[in-house]
Amino acid sequence: MLNREQYRASRSDGGISLVVAGAGTGKTTVLVEKVKSLIKYGGVPPEKILLLTFSKKAAEELRERIGRDVPGAGLQIHAGTFHSFCYSVIREFRETFAREYGFTGPPKVADESSRHDFYRDYVCGNLARFKGMPADIAADILMNYGKLGRKSRDRLESLDMGRISDDVAQLYREHKIVNCLIDFDDMLDMIPRMIEKDRRFGEILTNRFSHVLVDEFQDTSQSNFNLIRLLIGSSGGNFFAVGDDWQSIYGFRNARVGYMLNFRRFFSNATIHVLRVNYRSKKEIVALSSGFIRKNRHRSVKRIISHRGKGGLARIIAVRDRDEEIGRIRRLLGDYAGYGSVAVLARNNRQVALLERETGSANGVHAEVVYMTMHGSKGLEFDTVIVAGVSDLVIPDRSTDIEEERRLMYVALSRARDRLFVIVHLNDDGSPARFGAELGLRI
Repeated sequence: MLNREQYRASRSDGGISLVVAGAGTGKTTVLVEKVKSLIKYGGVPPEKILLLTFSKKAAEELRERIGRDVPGAGLQIHAGTFHSFCYSVIREFRETFAREYGFTGPPKVADESSRHDFYRDYVCGNLARFKGMPADIAADILMNYGKLGRKSRDRLESLDMGRISDDVAQLYREHKIVNCLIDFDDMLDMIPRMIEKDRRFGEILTNRFSHVLVDEFQDTSQSNFNLIRLLIGSSGGNFFAVGDDWQSIYGFRNARVGYMLNFRRFFSNATIHVLRVNYRSKKEIVALSSGFIRKNRHRSVKRIISHRGKGGLARIIAVRDRDEEIGRIRRLLGDYAGYGSVAVLARNNRQVALLERETGSANGVHAEVVYMTMHGSKGLEFDTVIVAGVSDLVIPDRSTDIEEERRLMYVALSRARDRLFVIVHLNDDGSPARFGAELGLRI
């Protein structure tokens, strides 16, 4: 059964709507109900609905849930990732794209590993230019040079990596054309460009769908957004998006939370719904996580309410060194492993591997305990969550925007249903790590 906020959002009239959801407030449920409402009560043919997501798993889940209540609809609607949608269009209109981009045959997908191999082969063929730098590392630097911080680029200035990166990028573009290859970035750019250039193509594609819906809208990039605006241009403006800006953590993938925060700047006639009732976490966990994310200046304003009420644990634990941290985690796992699901979360893969090695099943802890990064935990939930390794050396990451780092921390905190433990390292002067202090730890 839907609550009042969920019902109003799912039964909203046509036009442009944004659902601003908090963690655990049922935004996926609302999206599913919206599609069902369009078909059952709005008379919209399923094939006229385009549902865009950021992962194949999410698309499959949505399609399955829709199909349970509306037999056959899950297969009739077009539900998939932005990339899969774009690739399907490129394949359907391959002759049109071949003429425009100079392909001699059907385009094939060049994944990230093939791009890396191309860059690495260039490095191996020009070793003298990289002063003994391992080929794989040099290839990664060249591929991601534009995303590096100013200090990192300054350190590489003597190697002229910026110019080399531009040169190799041009060689790679030529390589793709000769071999009829397109990568993920190409897919997102080619469709909008073709819509704007080829009037007939644009009319065919934009008239194909009467309603466009987007999941996890906070992860929208500029390319994603351009595509959305063009697709709804001649559809009557029927656009429905759900998301949570507090969980926007993919800036390194070019996600721009500003599209969500400034939604009415782009769509002046939009209706905005807010989901505030959290069905996942106890009140203590909601209070801690919500209080923390309010440190961000750029965020939506919403008061999250716990449906489950009081009775949870939300504790900040101070440790002086790694040995003390490992001891604390082992004791917590001994107390709570076996009482529902348990996750140990950390900022990066290196931390996760070390924690699992030192506190995992090989050390007598229950094998069902899950170890993962904070990024990897998004979309999941556990009865007990241990957020480990909160130190000024690790989080916030100095190369990442501080507000995005807070959002990442919020994601980790909000995974917990009943019990949340945050292990914070003290600095040499006895003060808590920055995020520990912001969570309320006082020494």
